[in-house]
Amino acid sequence: MCIELNFLQLKAQTRDTIKNIGDENIIVVKDYQPTLSDAVKISDMPGADTSSIKEVKFNYAIEGKRADLPFSTSPIKPVKIKDDEIKMLHKGYVRGGYGTHNTPYAELFFNALRSKEFDAGIHLKHHSSTGKIKNYGKTDNSENALELFGKKFTDYGTLRTQLNFDRDVYRFYGYDGRSTVYSKAETRQLFSGIAGEVGFDNFSKQESTYKFDAGLSFYGYSGKRDTSKTTENSVILAGKLQRKIADRDAFADIKIDYSRTKLPFDTLVKNTIVGVYPRYTLEFPEFRLIAGVNTEWEANSAAKFHLYPHVEARYKLASDVLMIHAQVSGGMQKNTYKAMTAENPFTGDFVIPGNTNKKFDVSGGLNIKLDKEILFSAGASFKRLKDAVYFENDSTGALNYTTFSTVYSDADVITINGELVFERNEKFNAHIGATYTNNKPDGLAKAWFVPAVEINLGGYILLREKIIFKTDMFYRGERFASAYNGDSFQRLKPYFDANLSVEYRYSKMVSVFLNVNNIGSVQYFKWYNYPSYRLQLLAGASLSF
Repeated sequence: MCIELNFLQLKAQTRDTIKNIGDENIIVVKDYQPTLSDAVKISDMPGADTSSIKEVKFNYAIEGKRADLPFSTSPIKPVKIKDDEIKMLHKGYVRGGYGTHNTPYAELFFNALRSKEFDAGIHLKHHSSTGKIKNYGKTDNSENALELFGKKFTDYGTLRTQLNFDRDVYRFYGYDGRSTVYSKAETRQLFSGIAGEVGFDNFSKQESTYKFDAGLSFYGYSGKRDTSKTTENSVILAGKLQRKIADRDAFADIKIDYSRTKLPFDTLVKNTIVGVYPRYTLEFPEFRLIAGVNTEWEANSAAKFHLYPHVEARYKLASDVLMIHAQVSGGMQKNTYKAMTAENPFTGDFVIPGNTNKKFDVSGGLNIKLDKEILFSAGASFKRLKDAVYFENDSTGALNYTTFSTVYSDADVITINGELVFERNEKFNAHIGATYTNNKPDGLAKAWFVPAVEINLGGYILLREKIIFKTDMFYRGERFASAYNGDSFQRLKPYFDANLSVEYRYSKMVSVFLNVNNIGSVQYFKWYNYPSYRLQLLAGASLSF
């Protein structure tokens, strides 16, 4: 129907208009441009809701109903506190044995039992050897020590006292034993001394506003050779005072250190250091700072005053897992005849006491707890030293064996170290550590006898509460010894030394042991021309009574 209507309309239009068509001319001036009118759209913008809602009120109630849940109890094992029982102590402990190179060893400890009034004890030790080293002189040596100590606990504090006797003998065996023969007196060097201390402190009294520690110590020491002798006497008065200031710890250390050394050829050296070291502590949950100064007055050949800053900082980055620390300080280090001969017993007449000035000492490091049983620590330090002490080969003696004298030089020392410790419990422990040292003395060709690399490795293990294995291994890198003219040097090869100790506990009171030293039987030189023993064995037993 729709098609038909359209047709009729078109036909009617033709009939009506055909007679009106004229001869008009139509001029088109531009192209046709169609346009589309805007559409009126429904807006999509939100508008206010104008509808009304009638509120409907509901009345309802919730009835409570008890739920019966089954519950069964189980017993809890009591917590065991380790070592909650006080262990029984023994008054005495003796340990002794015999080893290769004709090496007897004996040690005795005797101590008072637990007491709230006093503590006292005695310690005796003997260790000697008369072994031989091929192509070198006699190596006979011995170490002997006697120690007495005691403490008295009072209502005001603790009174302490100590007295030590030492007698050590060494031989100068650094010569060709095939072509030269010396008597025992010519190569014998005897070190002997007496030392003591008496002091009093009240640090055990928590209610005291002022806490203090005061002590007086002394020693008399001598080194006697065939035709010469060196003696040294020292008196040290030291104290510490501590109290709270603004709820922070404040303290100061004080010391007066006097020594007198008489060298061969009537040479006398007097040395005094007076120091005051105040400190103030700021401590927060994650951060700790200790600040102060080191003031020291030095009197020997000339009087000098020194002032150094002292700052210690510690920051916990992750509770007890990661901690960093740093320190800036300085101070005087006293190089006594006693301390230097304890480090190197093959010294001769020219061991000159003196002071090393640590003009600048900065260090820092970190501790990382990798696991509850593994701890890693690393650090670095830089020291600027004035008059650092070194040992050099001495050619002034009339005999041909090697001895050593001291030499002082300014130096810059850089040290980098790291250590990894694994400790599971009291039954197992292992550790490894390494240290790199860059020691640059100004006035010497090398830092004599100072290794650049040191590595230490050790540990212990306890099996079935009966057998204990302990090991100690160390590596020392290349070192240098001065030639006799002081201008050139000689190289000392690196060395590795491994030691093992095995102990069997027959009972809580009796045990036997075996020490194996220098397992690789390596002959190395700690000091120039003084080789070590090769393989050493020492077997013995111990008894508690």
